[in-house]
Amino acid sequence: MAALVDKDLRKALAARRKTMDAEYQHWEPHFRELRDAIKPTRGRFERDERRSDSSINKRILDSTAQMALRTLRAGLMSGITSPSRPWFRLGLRGTTADETDFAAKEWLHEVQVRMYEVLRGSNVYRMLGAIYDDLRMGAGAAHHMRRHTR
Repeated sequence: MAALVDKDLRKALAARRKTMDAEYQHWEPHFRELRDAIKPTRGRFERDERRSDSSINKRILDSTAQMALRTLRAGLMSGITSPSRPWFRLGLRGTTADETDFAAKEWLHEVQVRMYEVLRGSNVYRMLGAIYDDLRMGAGAAHHMRRHTR
């Protein structure tokens, strides 16, 4: 029975992937153009693509787009995932804070504190900056680049 479910799931996911790839094909030229005009050394669209040519920066007209990207990244870091203040809270689905007993609240708080400690000790905040940089190319481009750099 499990094999049948896995087969159906695999088929559904393959169909979804095919649809997403078709949609991405429409946007890929735009993503390439954005990459070339804003940050030409970032990301590859093909596995064998080389970005070390000395002429790659010739499509950058001025620094306006790069400054806008820097502002976007800083705004996202400080507004959504700030390392200096809590940006998520743990809770139990389907219950309000008043309905949760004290022991559960205490445990959730302790886990949350430990999660923030792990995040501070890792490189997640540096990586979030890079991820926010990639948002300018859209989620599809970042997905496509990851797929071809495995």
